[in-house]
Formats: sequence, structure tokens, C-alpha cells
Amino acid sequence: MYMTSTINKLFNYVLEMRKYGEEADNHPELESELKIKWEQIIDELKSKKQEHSEAVEKEILQLKAAGQDINPYDQNQNFSLLHFVIGGFLDTKLLQHFTITDIKDPNDFLAIAIYNDNIEAVQWLLDNGVSPNAQDEDGDTMLQLAVWNDESGEIVKLLIDRGADINAQNAYGHTALQAALPAHDIAIIEFLLEKGADVNIKDKYDSSALDKIFIRCYEYGKEIIIPDDIRLKFLKLLIDHGAQVTPKEISQTMWYDFQYESTKSQALLLMLGSAKEIKIDMESYSVRQFFTDENNIKALFAADGYEEHKAIAKANLLKNLQDYSQNHHDQKVLDITQLVEQEIDLSTTEIAENNELPDQLYYKVELSGDTAIDTIDAA
Repeated sequence: MYMTSTINKLFNYVLEMRKYGEEADNHPELESELKIKWEQIIDELKSKKQEHSEAVEKEILQLKAAGQDINPYDQNQNFSLLHFVIGGFLDTKLLQHFTITDIKDPNDFLAIAIYNDNIEAVQWLLDNGVSPNAQDEDGDTMLQLAVWNDESGEIVKLLIDRGADINAQNAYGHTALQAALPAHDIAIIEFLLEKGADVNIKDKYDSSALDKIFIRCYEYGKEIIIPDDIRLKFLKLLIDHGAQVTPKEISQTMWYDFQYESTKSQALLLMLGSAKEIKIDMESYSVRQFFTDENNIKALFAADGYEEHKAIAKANLLKNLQDYSQNHHDQKVLDITQLVEQEIDLSTTEIAENNELPDQLYYKVELSGDTAIDTIDAA
């Protein structure tokens, strides 16, 4: 294979990095030391990007003039010159010398460009016919890769503008919206929702985006700490865009280990107050114990914010308690039902006196001839 000096030097960098990787696999005790050496090579490549780019451009022209392949490929390393450009180690202006036919696996290159947050390379690949709906070797969509790696959000927008299916699922059934939680980028989440992301799509484990909010997220074996306020914002966004709250999500939220206990009350308030007829799994002993604990109920309705959700949340909770009492005699349930009724009576009185929340729903819960009103139409 014909290669000139700088191009050959670049391939030697790759060879050295692969060697360190293999040594780390064979000698785990040396992994930290070898990782430092590997990162030193990366740093050197980045620091010499301009120098290498200028030299490589001259060599590309020499190769072209000699009728040689301008995209040398090392079959043993499965690496070509274009990998350095797409990966961000050489200036993307070098792409002007190439065509899409110089690439053996365009989809793989698009994934590499996105992983390295190289929007110029992504643009070039899309301009040359690479599909925005391609998937990488692991089955992840390009949009999901962009959600994970695109710091500015511009690649996400570019892919959608070029026709990426916003609701495409990977091998596990995850969508870009579901993948957005570990990135905890509210702007990206808002953008995906504005563009029509379906909040209720289920993955192969029967989980929706709502289920992803209150689970622990890990990357490379390390837990990603997502602040409570981010989780709450994500929850409200999903609910505002039609997410369906089921007993499963309520149970998950009950037992999630929040950074602050008050966040649990706010999250449950958002869920229970999201719509009429929200169901709670009162047949579950642990769920019933939670919702018949006076301290939990008082904390729920004393939670700061989300005042517009409290009236419907109270009515939904009362309805679930009353439904359970129809077929079961449980004194704790009866006691807490009375407490919730008192909360509802207090709320309706305050609303009537203060003329507050004029747009609240007139929502009645009827059972055995009794009527509990969560709020009244102040208008």
C-alpha cells in the first residue's frame, strides 16, 4: 500500500493505541497506566491537528496526481484516512477532496461523526446521501447517538431537518426521547417534544419515557446523578404532552430514592393531578400503606408549587380510596379517606372565598350517593 510520511505516521498512532488496548485486555492490572498512554496519544493528535491537516492535504494531492487511492485503508486495523477527518483529528476542509464512494461503510462514518460531535462531517455525509435513519452496529439510531453526544443540540436538529424518524426505536425499543434522560438536557427534550416525539411509546421491557424518569441511569458502570429538579421538569414536560400515568409509574415514584423527600411529594402530585381517573394500585400492600400514612398525605398536599394539580390529585386519591373501601374493610383506609375529604372541603371553601383557579375543572366523584367536589367553577 502506498502511503506518504504524515499519513503513515497517523496510522502508526492507531497501531500504537490498538496495542495499548490489547495489553489492557490481557493485563487488567495495567489498565490505568495504559489508559494514560492512550489518552496522551489522543492529546497529541488533537494538538497537532492543524499541522497534520496541512501536511496530509499536500499528500492527498500527491496521491491523486499519482493515480493512487487518496483514502488509504489498513485492513488489519479496519481504519482509513477518512476516519481521522470524521473523528475530528484532521480538518474537515479535507472532505472536499473526497466523494462518498471513498467510504466503505457510510453508516459507520455517520455514527463516528456524531460520536465526536463533528457537525461539519455529519453535514457532508448527509449531503452525500447517507441516511439520517441509519443505525450503528449496536442498533442505536443516529438520533439517539446525537442526543447522547451532541453538546450544542445542532446535530439533533440537523438530523430531524433531514428526515430522521423522531420516534425510531433501537434494538431495545428505546426512542431518542427515552435516551434523552441520562443526558438531562431540558432544551433537547423540549425540542424533541415540539417536533412530535411520542411520549407513550413502550420499549421491549414495556417501559415508556415516563418510566425512565425515576430509574437509576448508568454510563460505563458509573451512576449518572440527575438532579431532582431536572427529573421534575422532565416529568411535567411529558405530562403536559400527553404522557399516560399508570399505577406502575406511581408505584415507581413512591419508592424512588430522591435527593430530597419533598421531590417525591411534588412528583406524585404532578402524576395524580395530571388528569381525571388516575388509578392507584391500592390492592398492593406497600402502595396502600404509603397512601394511608397520614404524614405522606399531608406532605403530598403541602408540597410547594403545582397548585393547579392539587384539586384533581385530591379527587383522584379520594376516588381510589373509596373504590377500595367498596370491597374491603380497612380502618386505616377509612381514616385517611376522611382526611382527604376534609382537605377537599377546605380547598373548595378557599377557592369560593378567594375566587381562585377559575379555570379548574368541575370534577365530581360520586360514590354511594355521596359527592366529593375537588373544586368549583369560580366563574
